[in-house]
Amino acid sequence: MKSLHRQKGISFWAILILVPMIGFYMFLGIKLGPEYMNFMTVKNAVEGVANQQGIKKPSRQEMRLNIAKRLNVSSIYFMEEDYINFKEMKDGMHILTKYDREIPLGGNVYVTLKFEHDALVKNN
Repeated sequence: MKSLHRQKGISFWAILILVPMIGFYMFLGIKLGPEYMNFMTVKNAVEGVANQQGIKKPSRQEMRLNIAKRLNVSSIYFMEEDYINFKEMKDGMHILTKYDREIPLGGNVYVTLKFEHDALVKNN
C-alpha cells in the first residue's frame, strides 16, 4: 500500500536543530576569523624578515625593528616585545613568535587562542 504522505525535503524539527548550529558556527567564524587573519599577517611579517637577503647578517634588534615596521603597516598593534624571541642554533637563528589572544564571545565566556610560529634565518 502506498503512503499518502511522502516526505519531500527537510522536516521542521530538523530545521530547528540545523539553523542554530549553522548560526553558531557562523558566529564563531565572525568572532575568531580576524584573529587568524592577524596571525597570518604576523607570520608573513616574520617570514619576510627571516628570508630578507642582505650583505650582512642583521642583529636581533634590527630584525625586531623590521618586524615591528611590517606589522605597523598592517595595523597590527597588539604585538609586544616579549612575543618575539630569538634562538641561535646550528642551522641559523630561529625567530620564535608565541602569543595568546583572548576573545570575548559574550557575557563571561571567552575563547583563548594560542599562536606559535618558528622562522629560520639561515647562516650565509
